[in-house]
Amino acid sequence: MHAALGIPPAAPPQAVVDALYAASRALRVGDTMAAERILAPPLFTAGGGATLQRLAALPPLPSANFATSLAGSEMNRQDQDGGRRGGGGFGRRF
Repeated sequence: MHAALGIPPAAPPQAVVDALYAASRALRVGDTMAAERILAPPLFTAGGGATLQRLAALPPLPSANFATSLAGSEMNRQDQDGGRRGGGGFGRRF
């Protein structure tokens, strides 16, 4: 996923997530320029416009699909075994 979007391997994961979420909010209100500014270096090496183009035309990413499937299966397993602690409102509450 990092290579497909031009994210350096050492980029802080939470900063990348925050930037992607902020860009999605900007796009929802039609502010493409803000999304491009948010998706700029150093977190996204290709620059904002190129990163938006990459997001719009992602190639197949089988490893990312497999990892997402495994994570979903594990979350379901934990829910069936009594819930997750701190799971954001899902499962049992402690």
